Amino acid sequence: MNKASYKAYFAACGVALMSLVGACNSNDEPAREGTPDYSGVTVRAFSLKENKAVLNNIDSVFFSIDLNNRRIFNADSLPLGTDVSAVAVKLTTDECSECKFHMTSLHGTDTVVDYLTSPDEKLNFTKPVTLTIRSYNGAVEMSYDVSVNVHELKNDSLWWDDKGCLPLPASSPSAQRAVKMGDRAYVLCRTQGGWSLSRSENVFAGTWSAIATDLPADADITSFNASDDTLYILDGNGNLLSSADGAAWTPAGAIGWRAITAVYPGGVLGLKAAADGSLRHVAYPSGAESAVASDFPVEGYSQSILSSSKWAPRPQVMIAGGRTATGTLTGATWAYDGSTWAKVGKGLPAAEGYAVARYTIVQTDTLSWQSKRIPALVAIGGRGALKCQRSVYVSRDMGMNWNKGSNLVQLPEYIPSLYGADLLVFEYTETLKPKAVKPITSWEVPVLLMFGGIGDDGLLQPYYWQGAINSLRFKPLQ
Repeated sequence: MNKASYKAYFAACGVALMSLVGACNSNDEPAREGTPDYSGVTVRAFSLKENKAVLNNIDSVFFSIDLNNRRIFNADSLPLGTDVSAVAVKLTTDECSECKFHMTSLHGTDTVVDYLTSPDEKLNFTKPVTLTIRSYNGAVEMSYDVSVNVHELKNDSLWWDDKGCLPLPASSPSAQRAVKMGDRAYVLCRTQGGWSLSRSENVFAGTWSAIATDLPADADITSFNASDDTLYILDGNGNLLSSADGAAWTPAGAIGWRAITAVYPGGVLGLKAAADGSLRHVAYPSGAESAVASDFPVEGYSQSILSSSKWAPRPQVMIAGGRTATGTLTGATWAYDGSTWAKVGKGLPAAEGYAVARYTIVQTDTLSWQSKRIPALVAIGGRGALKCQRSVYVSRDMGMNWNKGSNLVQLPEYIPSLYGADLLVFEYTETLKPKAVKPITSWEVPVLLMFGGIGDDGLLQPYYWQGAINSLRFKPLQ
């Protein structure tokens, strides 16, 4: 539930409770002696008082007030390491006879702070805190559980599982390519024994099923691609082959292609040499052709990414980096909108073998300390003129502009420098045991899976890594 939804929900709760208050104190019927009066026990506003020694703008942190469940909490947790052992609060309620904070431990009540007489006294929120309010006539008492949540991890950092590095589903592969078709992963490897093609419906568990494939021995593994329901590859003569399951491959009708550049809704895009030796953009099944710009990458570009954004009226498929026909490295992003290829992006260093994926990053506003999820593209690795590079680049405008990501999203030291890896995104279901009535017990987490890649030593890395932004793994508050 986002911030707006929380506000609307708790506002509705407040209205319902105030309706009850109004009914109890209606002008048409005077309140009788002993009638419960909730007007003094409703918390109308709650915040932390300014304390720059603890955190800049800590007084701007938004707190939700759940009247139904008697909870007060900040849905967006404070940054890792924030010391909340001594912070004062600002509380708004109607006239009441008692307003006390109880700071407790596992052994019982430690301290009671009377907010009416000591509103500036600092409270320790590293332990459970209970707020008890008694109405002005003493007839009604209500208690709230008060929490000041602090992240236990850096919420907007990109975490890679150093214990979850899993082997590729082939023995001693010399080349590999991983693609996603529907909700399944397919990994094609070249081994000493020929082709090894495997499918997985649970890449997180590392369970793979081998597929007996009739791929020709001279198929171009670098051209292995997939749409939502079809696998594609080029044979040694540049003939486009297709398959629904990876086992049986049949000619699709396109011949003499040099490369597959991308899969676009309803077709496949590629490169083909014309009679005069120049390169042409080609498309299947439309058969459309157009000239290739001199600075367009013809090899070493990233896997294609299908995307839509407010900057484009139609879906676009994009590739990044690579080498031009003259062998020059480029860092440009090129996009195809259904009819034309155009150079649209800048900011990536010139390199080949970028691993690129559409993903979700998290950005924290340091004024309100609220976090928001932002759709973005991430580019990892790549090889420049001299060696592999380690930097992770991020584009928040779908490839128009790239910038080096913050330190929080850079690769950890235990992941080697790579180029030519494949970056796929799969949904992982986080689960928890139920702890309340109708609790949130599971939620989907988008996870990056980086397959293979070649290091500075020129050797294929025979495994794949799993990574995710930390806050996407956190249990949603309810």
